[in-house]
Amino acid sequence: MDDPNPYASPQYAPTPVNGAGEVADDDPKANWRWENYLLLPREGTLPPRCVRCGEPTDLPLRKKSVQWYNPWLALTILLSVPIFVILALVFQKKGVVYFTLCDAHARRRRRMIAAAWGIGFLGVAQMGVIFSFIGRPSPPDWAILLIFTGIATMIAGAVVGSIGSRTIHVQRIDKHAIWLKKLPPTFYDHLPQLPTANGSKPLVPVAR
Repeated sequence: MDDPNPYASPQYAPTPVNGAGEVADDDPKANWRWENYLLLPREGTLPPRCVRCGEPTDLPLRKKSVQWYNPWLALTILLSVPIFVILALVFQKKGVVYFTLCDAHARRRRRMIAAAWGIGFLGVAQMGVIFSFIGRPSPPDWAILLIFTGIATMIAGAVVGSIGSRTIHVQRIDKHAIWLKKLPPTFYDHLPQLPTANGSKPLVPVAR
């Protein structure tokens, strides 16, 4: 008899639905699928595949703490930024995901982070030039222009860093699961769809 594959994702076998509209699950560490999303427990581990390309890898797992809040909360920025920050902290849901990258995508991520830092420091240097003109009656126009280009450069560095370092795309976090999107199909194409009671929402398994 062949040995079982130690890297295979746990298979989902639903049991009867309980009164809360949830499916009991004997394996609280299992991964589940709903449409094009992969659902993990609030502290879940992905299979040893690169989350960017889906290729198997033996590199160590990385731990990532993830947060999510309802996007509608962003509308409170129109009232007050501090109010938005407070509400986001109060209502955010947290989780932990263990994942890995292949060697090529790990190197690419490091390069993007280094580039982001370089761009950010360039913006700071542009802003720093302004201080050399403090006390002068009329700084040149190009020096004043550096204020705006420096701010734009620092913002560009932050954008590059955010995009280049991103590994996990969280769609939402509910009381049972972390919903991940934009994963290669190899993570979930072998998993059956979760059952549903109304055709629009899945019955998420919970540990018994």
